[in-house]
Amino acid sequence: MRVRWRARQLVAVMAALSLLAGACSSSGEGGSSQRGDGASSVAQGPPPPPPPPPPSAPIADLMDKTSMTAEARTLFLDARPRIEAKMDLERNCSNKSGAHTLGCFLVVKECRTGSSSGCSLKTQIHLLQIDRPDARDLIYVSAAHEMLHAAYEQLPANDRLQVDRQLEAALPLLDQCRVDTNLGAYADRVGADKMSELHSVLATEFATLPPGLQSHFNRYFSNRQLVVSAHDRTLGDREQEICALRSRLDQLEGQIATLRRQLQQLRSADSVRAYNALVPRVNALVRDQNRAAETHNRRVREYNRLLESIGGDPDALAPRAAPDRETPAPP
Repeated sequence: MRVRWRARQLVAVMAALSLLAGACSSSGEGGSSQRGDGASSVAQGPPPPPPPPPPSAPIADLMDKTSMTAEARTLFLDARPRIEAKMDLERNCSNKSGAHTLGCFLVVKECRTGSSSGCSLKTQIHLLQIDRPDARDLIYVSAAHEMLHAAYEQLPANDRLQVDRQLEAALPLLDQCRVDTNLGAYADRVGADKMSELHSVLATEFATLPPGLQSHFNRYFSNRQLVVSAHDRTLGDREQEICALRSRLDQLEGQIATLRRQLQQLRSADSVRAYNALVPRVNALVRDQNRAAETHNRRVREYNRLLESIGGDPDALAPRAAPDRETPAPP
């Protein structure tokens, strides 16, 4: 918000100076300035600045395929988005946490050469060039994510407070496994940094949001589901499968633990027949658990390898513990 306010302030000063210059140039002995032919002399202001050059084809593609609105396009282009190789992105983003693997949004102080007073705050967006075919669409998610940081930065204080409350209220309504997966890299963020990340992640990675948030994000996307779909095609569907497998494993572990307590009670009561009758049921659940764990761990390895291939954390998700063993029947 500070950048926009300063821009408006500069415009106001320039307008005031223009009016003063016009008043001074028109004042004279007769109160007005005349040309030799008797026509009134009209002070001409400076010519308007030339329109900005059109965005490059790759940048235009990012805006089109994420359905950015006019407001979002202005925020995005004002940040001079750049698509960069991994080495350039790491240098420009100074990424240490792994949270900004695919891009970053920066607010930087830029000064004129040799001037200590001609400084202003400018925004920058850096995006990773992704060449892996099954991950390439992540650049659309990254572009939308970083643009939303610029949008959050521009929100007036009262509007930001209202959006923050809606973001916090939405969290318990979402799939907690996916919330933990998608927001884990930002666990150390606090205050406005944390809320800005929530603002970007929820908008780009969760299809269903409360009406108030959906209305807010309609300011920036005419069809937000295009961004969410790009995330689902690359990471979201994988996350959904891993979360479903985790839920299944948790359910099986609970059932097995309950039955094993029953087995212990039967053994203590020397109920051999009842014990033996229950063992096959326990072992069938253990076999289901082992198959689910193997599938889960395979999917986790695939997910982590994909992230590692584009510069992410190779241990982003953790595998489950070693498979359980079947319970032998007593002799």
